[in-house]
Amino acid sequence: MSERTDEFVYEGASGQTRRETVQVLQEGQLVSVALVVAVNAATDPELAKEAREGGLHRLADGSDLAQTFVYHDPAARLFWVVVPPSIRHRVHRERAAVLARLADDGAPVPDYVAAVSSVVGADGLRAALDAPERVRNEEAGLSERETQLDAREARLVSRAESMTTAEDEIRLERERLDALQRELLMRENELEARFATLREREDALTELAEEGTGVDHDLASAVLLDDEGENSLEDSVEVLDADAADVQTLDGTYDPLEGAELVDSLEMESLDAADLEEVEPDEVLDLDGEELLDEETAQELDPEELEAVVADDTTIHRSEAPPAIDAPLPTAATPPEHFLNDLSLEMATAATPSEIWLFARLSEGHEAAFRSDDVELLTQYLVVDGYPVVLLALVEWSSERPYVRRAALDPLASDDLALLERLRDNLAVTVAIFGPEGRFERTVEVSAPERRTNLSMALERAQRAESDLDAPTALERALAAPPPVKLRGHPFELAGPAKTARDAFQAVANLAKWSAPAKLDMALLALSIPRDIVDDSFRRILADAVRHGVCLPQALVSRAVSLGVASEPGELITQLIDAFRGTSALPEQGGLKGEVVAHNWEQLLEMASEYDVSMDSEVHDFAWKAIAQGRGAAAPKEVDVASLPDKTIDALLELLEHPRVRKDAALELLRRGDPELVGKILRAARKMPRDEVLEVVPRVIPYGESAADGLIDGLEARKTFVRQASALALGELKLRRSIAPLVQLLQGEPTDVWWEVGRVVGSFGESALRSLKRAMKDPKSAEDRLAYTLVHLARTSAEKVDQLHADANSNIKRIAISMVTQRELVDQHSRAVDPSEPEPEEGIFAFSRRFYEVLRHPVS
Repeated sequence: MSERTDEFVYEGASGQTRRETVQVLQEGQLVSVALVVAVNAATDPELAKEAREGGLHRLADGSDLAQTFVYHDPAARLFWVVVPPSIRHRVHRERAAVLARLADDGAPVPDYVAAVSSVVGADGLRAALDAPERVRNEEAGLSERETQLDAREARLVSRAESMTTAEDEIRLERERLDALQRELLMRENELEARFATLREREDALTELAEEGTGVDHDLASAVLLDDEGENSLEDSVEVLDADAADVQTLDGTYDPLEGAELVDSLEMESLDAADLEEVEPDEVLDLDGEELLDEETAQELDPEELEAVVADDTTIHRSEAPPAIDAPLPTAATPPEHFLNDLSLEMATAATPSEIWLFARLSEGHEAAFRSDDVELLTQYLVVDGYPVVLLALVEWSSERPYVRRAALDPLASDDLALLERLRDNLAVTVAIFGPEGRFERTVEVSAPERRTNLSMALERAQRAESDLDAPTALERALAAPPPVKLRGHPFELAGPAKTARDAFQAVANLAKWSAPAKLDMALLALSIPRDIVDDSFRRILADAVRHGVCLPQALVSRAVSLGVASEPGELITQLIDAFRGTSALPEQGGLKGEVVAHNWEQLLEMASEYDVSMDSEVHDFAWKAIAQGRGAAAPKEVDVASLPDKTIDALLELLEHPRVRKDAALELLRRGDPELVGKILRAARKMPRDEVLEVVPRVIPYGESAADGLIDGLEARKTFVRQASALALGELKLRRSIAPLVQLLQGEPTDVWWEVGRVVGSFGESALRSLKRAMKDPKSAEDRLAYTLVHLARTSAEKVDQLHADANSNIKRIAISMVTQRELVDQHSRAVDPSEPEPEEGIFAFSRRFYEVLRHPVS
């Protein structure tokens, strides 16, 4: 049996099927597309099949999105990072990003996941899925029967996982039905309790009415229903409620269930013995008829409570103390004692093995709260003098002002932390609602799975907090001054696309302010805005900026790339420039004032300079004219190249940004012979087209060491021909400190330019051998490139290269031996750059030939 089946399965988030929503430009419109970023072949076999067939990120028009995804087959213990062919040059970066997510997941990582490898495209995925099993079978010498057993075991594992998933779904459904059954039982008990109370009230008032008809006849002749009207019973009734209207006597017209609160003021001694026997002296009647307190209950009250219940011998007032609960509440959890005793407490928590409970008390005037569907549970994190507090806030949004009930929890206390960690896994609670006087009313179910990330962030942040403040004080102060549940002005709301450039400009300005760490903490931790809504708001606003050409701050450029708005900064800036040219050409310029248009163009030009994005002369002229008009100046005049020798150095430096004369300005600055200007000239060259780079870069070589830094920086330029020109120039200078950056470019260059980089490194002779040996010890899939470079190096240092065939390091020895496979290719390429040979029409070798031709004709 294969050993792989004994290894545990990775269950972290990075190995589960996940999707992310991005904005894609289709037929001139921005549309939302759900991209799959991870596929679990066990739980989503159809999706896994689509991934293997290459149709995972295919749009309706037949094009494919450049989206990397993870392919995870738990049964086969396979974990791959699948990189689209269009971005294969970023394969190492994409794999590193997956490894970072694995580290953040926090789940145990088995060996097959820790050794995650990358494949390119669906073809690479299919080949990777087929190859490992075949290789393992051949190496282990497994018989066909054993291979079948492995496959059967994998199917059984997959089936067991499917059964586990089905069992979990059945368990969740059973729990839901149990919760509904408990709620039905609670409602039945509630109705029975109310019905019993009504019966008691009716019996008590009926008894009182009957007692009124059993008065002595002599007394009746004096005080009962005197037709003369002088001594009627109406005159002997005290109305407790001064606002009550329509007071009725206890005759046949009195409804014992609807009558006002009345007390008979007749002296007890005015009743005869029979009447006194019917009125029990130990009965205390509450005026609303809801509760009868017997003598034993009355004796249990202390004198102050008794005074609150009985004002005098004949008038009984309602108690202000919390009502006693004679029977258990019809809930699965019992409210904490302090919640029942403290009527000022808004909300408390409790937990059963299967549920988290909240007990919320309504305030006067809000008895009907939390009956609508517009109820949410927020997790609010705040720090009180350094002490962390988590508030659970139950919010109803249906009223004009949000109605909130809060409970404070201490994330540093073991009990509260255990409850919060359970909530983090499944933010769902059952809320028991109590009236203002403490009477249980009903229950509601509330869940907020979209805030699990927010709560996780809060708990992680709380573990790093330090404070000398005691917990009770921190919790009390947090409840006294809680964060708001709603704050105007933040950008993280569900909204449509910006209609004008002015709207997009304002949204970007607001987003830039709220992208600061402190503001993001407020949004995610204090306001409890779901992380998905925050990310979607970033995507929407950044996509609007791209659509209208609104310049982005540096932090938002990085965020736009990370969210998939653009694949890399250079592409983003190009899109911004193209879009803003269209915005600037509109009659009202998208609602932007001229000064704002000029400022935005200046920012875009600065970004283009920083990221080496070249602009054709037409676009550059358009931008300059827009800037001049926005500043209220005349359009820039054409520059006469013949006048450049007469201009100052400062004027020439400004003209390095002018698309029509920048090459001539650079050459004129080189003629001035100032080494301090070389770095600025090389930075300007990174924005030039190919032909201008060929005119300028070879002519900085006479400046020697002064040009080194700019040329080494050029090895990381966005444009391929700038990287090649910089490598060729460094090869002429032969500076030792440039060898390591050149070897690094040799290993990572995504284009065929690496051939010329290898030739340049080989031209350094023995000086390059140390850096090459260091690279060969850990070749990182660049063995052919290193062997190719050794062939070039052997032309000047054959003896040193031959010694590598017997090197103690196996990697170095293997690469040195493989040199023989590269010699024919090296000879072919050497002829391509030889000036005595026919010149190739195009390609990297034609570029090198022209570079050396310019080098032979320095600036006069």
